[in-house]
Amino acid sequence: MKPVPAPCIAAGLPAKRMRTRAALVDAALELIADHEPETINIDMLVRHARMARGTFYNYFPSWQDLLVAVAEKMHGDFTTRVESRLGPNDSDTVVLACIARWTIQLCIDEPALAWAWVRMGPRLHDLLYERQDPRSRPKQAIRSLCAGRATDLGAFCLIGGTVFTTARQLLTGKLSIDEAEDVLALVLRGIGAPPAQIRPALDRARAFVQTRVVPAPD
Repeated sequence: MKPVPAPCIAAGLPAKRMRTRAALVDAALELIADHEPETINIDMLVRHARMARGTFYNYFPSWQDLLVAVAEKMHGDFTTRVESRLGPNDSDTVVLACIARWTIQLCIDEPALAWAWVRMGPRLHDLLYERQDPRSRPKQAIRSLCAGRATDLGAFCLIGGTVFTTARQLLTGKLSIDEAEDVLALVLRGIGAPPAQIRPALDRARAFVQTRVVPAPD
């Protein structure tokens, strides 16, 4: 039987149960900031969350189901911090520059959270692509810039893979922020952004990330 997606399980839970579920998700996110998801198990999680093992199974059938919930939370964070703030008049190049530059800025402002994003990269990549409305600004921007040169998914893979790899190198001190921006410029050019728009778009993205937006508590 196909598992019910995490948001559906959470919907309608009493407030106390919602808080307990959110605490498990937050504890997992904290562990993922320090460990690869594949190295974490349920015993580690419940110790970190200071809960009984049985409590975990009241909310999640398995560790993988919890990872889906973590990815859902991070997707909501992304929507609040980035996607919802993109202006209707921002060009396609600016939209993608802001998204990529936000991830890079996270490495500077919130390195623990950035590590979680990097370590959850493949799962987040799939979730961000699959859950976004086809009419969302990121998908529209990708579709417009690629214009037949690549599929939407192919371009999304290029952007997502490069951004997460760049973030990892930045977090480990192997790249500077200026070098990371140079990588973003190459990616934007590779997916079809007009060369004359790229540097101004990165300047706009730099200003965009200076305004920090913190998601509301669960």
